[in-house]
Formats: sequence, structure tokens, C-alpha cells
Amino acid sequence: MKKILFLLFVVIGLGSQSKAQNYINPLPNLKLYPGTVVTLDGTVINGYVYNNYNEKNQKQCLFYKEKDGRGEHIYKPNELISYTIENTEYRSVNYDGTLRFGKPGRNFAFVAQSGAITTYAYYGPEQQMFWAKGNEAPVIGADLTLGFKKNMNKLIGDNTTLAGKVERKEKGYGMMNVIDIINEYNAQALTKNP
Repeated sequence: MKKILFLLFVVIGLGSQSKAQNYINPLPNLKLYPGTVVTLDGTVINGYVYNNYNEKNQKQCLFYKEKDGRGEHIYKPNELISYTIENTEYRSVNYDGTLRFGKPGRNFAFVAQSGAITTYAYYGPEQQMFWAKGNEAPVIGADLTLGFKKNMNKLIGDNTTLAGKVERKEKGYGMMNVIDIINEYNAQALTKNP
């Protein structure tokens, strides 16, 4: 029982460490913005999307064909690849919070930083960050706390130089440098794929 309580405190403590930073704050106004939806077959549809703000934007996309609110369609996360509200993007992912019991639900997550490894923000009772490479399973802060090298390797393992620095515990390549490591990985991925 003590082990379970300790593990629970570690996960909760990590949740506070992996909060989405304050700069990750999507559009503040509850109103209709120009936007797009990307359907499961890759079709991009232009129109207008209502910014229902953080948590509600994760559950559904309120899409309108016309600026005056006509042609409303409510999309669920399992119906779209992604959607945009002006210059912000939400992608459909299997993630519903840091505590994982069973299979995670599908939600839209705010794209905080796009790249080879995408940084997402999820808004629950508090803001959380997680990372994913393409359509692979996300890596959350609790994963990194419980096995930093192993789980960081899931993200950066194909970059042997960077993975080696993490493996050798070089200065600046530890758990407190997750964002810097991911930024370095993304920058190197860009130079490899111009």
C-alpha cells in the first residue's frame, strides 16, 4: 500500500512539473474565428470555428461554413485529424490526462509547438504538457519521471548522437532539460529534411 501511495505522489508531483507553460495559452476570446477542419481522409475544409476555449475545444469542434453562423457542424475528435482556429491548431490524439488507467480517450489537444516531436498542451484541472512523434503514443511527464532515459529514447532514439548524450547523462541532457532536448532534436530534424 505504501508503494502505491508513493507512486501516486510521484505522479501527482510530476503533473505539477509538466504543466503547460503560461505562454501556451490559445485564443482568449469566445467567438467565431476563421478556421479549417481536416477530415480523416485528409480533406481540408475552410470556414469558421467557434473558440469555445481550452477544455471545451478538446471535446468538440464547432465548425460553421458561413461567418454568420449558418451551416453549423459539430465534430468529435474521432471524426477529424485536426482543426485550426485562426493561427492555433488542435490535433486529435489518444490522450485524456496524465493518470492512465485503461485505454485513453480520444481528444483534441492544443499544438503548443509543432515539429518532428510535437509538444501538446492538454487542459484538465490544470494545464499539462506531453510530447508525441507523428502518430506514436504520447510520452507524458510521469513516463519521464519513472524512466527518463528509456522514455526519452522513444522520442529521440533515432538521433544516435542526441540519444547518446542522454544515455551518458551529459550536462544539459537530463530530465530538467526535456524542452531543450526536444528543441535540439526538432532543429536537427529540420536540417536533415529541408
